Amino acid sequence: MRDADDRDGARERDGAPERDAGLPVARFAPPVWQIGVCGLAALALAVIAFSLDPAGRLLVGLAALGLVAVALLDALRRPVLAVSPLGLQVAAGLGRRTLPWAAIKEVRASTISHARRFVHQRTLEIDTIDELILLSQRQLGRDPGQVAELIEEVRLRGELPRAERPDGIASDE
Repeated sequence: MRDADDRDGARERDGAPERDAGLPVARFAPPVWQIGVCGLAALALAVIAFSLDPAGRLLVGLAALGLVAVALLDALRRPVLAVSPLGLQVAAGLGRRTLPWAAIKEVRASTISHARRFVHQRTLEIDTIDELILLSQRQLGRDPGQVAELIEEVRLRGELPRAERPDGIASDE
């Protein structure tokens, strides 16, 4: 029989709770409201498309389909990134890819800039043995700099103390 403290993966050992090594410390995904706004915008574009000429209907219809695709991918791939003491779990396509810490060379936040267009995109770069994974601030639902610091903290310590953890899934608010 399992005791009450063991039900959620936490066990008492010498007075200090110990978390199960496989449980995520933090999860990152786009906020639910952002997915909803994207879906509503797609619906609005679809309604507007019916009042346009055939060329406009085609263009606005394609934009609506694009927004539906973005909303569906964001909803199906939640969370995009999960951090645990064992490594990272990253959404890849419609599946998930687990990356142990040994396969990760470096995690850093960077800014991609297009000076002529005044576009600056903050990204989280996860450099693995065989590829570079880029996650945008929109995908994470939080500043990539904060996410990179949290990942490095978990990587160095194995896990964050309870007081320093983000509240639940970072993107549901």
